Amino acid sequence: PADGGRDVARFAAFLLRRTALTVVVEPLQRGAERLESDGVLAQWLQIYAMQFDLVRMVLASMREVFPNLAVYSFHHGDLIVLASPAPLPPLDPAALDERLQGWGVAAQVGEVLGIEGGAGLLGFYLLGDEETARLAAGAALNTEDRPRLEFAAPRSLYLPTRDANARALRAAQVRPLPPLAPGHPLHGSEW
Repeated sequence: PADGGRDVARFAAFLLRRTALTVVVEPLQRGAERLESDGVLAQWLQIYAMQFDLVRMVLASMREVFPNLAVYSFHHGDLIVLASPAPLPPLDPAALDERLQGWGVAAQVGEVLGIEGGAGLLGFYLLGDEETARLAAGAALNTEDRPRLEFAAPRSLYLPTRDANARALRAAQVRPLPPLAPGHPLHGSEW
C-alpha cells in the first residue's frame, strides 16, 4: 500500500544462534504498526531443542501483540505461527490454489510439503485462537528489557524436546481443522 503498510509480513527465522531477536514484544509491536488492520504476520518456530515453557513464551509474546493466532506444523519440529490483529479469515483451499498458482510456486509447495493443492494444507493445522490462548496463559513474556528467551533457549540446545513438545501441542488441539470458508464441503463441520 502507498502508506507503507503491509498486508503480509514475515519475521526472520527464530534461530538458536540468534535467539529471540524476532519474538520480542516490542519488535512485534513495531511490526504490527506496519501491517494493515487485517494483515497477517507469519513466524517460524522450532519446537526441537526448546523447552515447552519457551514455546509457551513465544506464543504468549505473540498474543500480547496479535490476539489472533493459528499454528500449522509443516515438518516434525517446525511450526508456522500466523498472527493478526484481526480474526484470521477462514481457510479457502480454492483461493489458496489460485494464489499459489499466481505466485508460480504451486509445484514447489506441492513437492516440499507433499500435497496436491490448497486442500492439502488442512492436514497441517494444529492450533487456533482458543488453544493458543490456553497455552499462553500465565507464560512469561519475552521483552526488550527482559529478554528471557535469549538466555534460556541456549540451555535447551541439546535437549531432545521435539517429541514431547509435539505431544503437548497435539494434546492442546481442540479442532482437527481450521475454520473453513463457506462453500467448502467441510464448512461448519466438527469433523
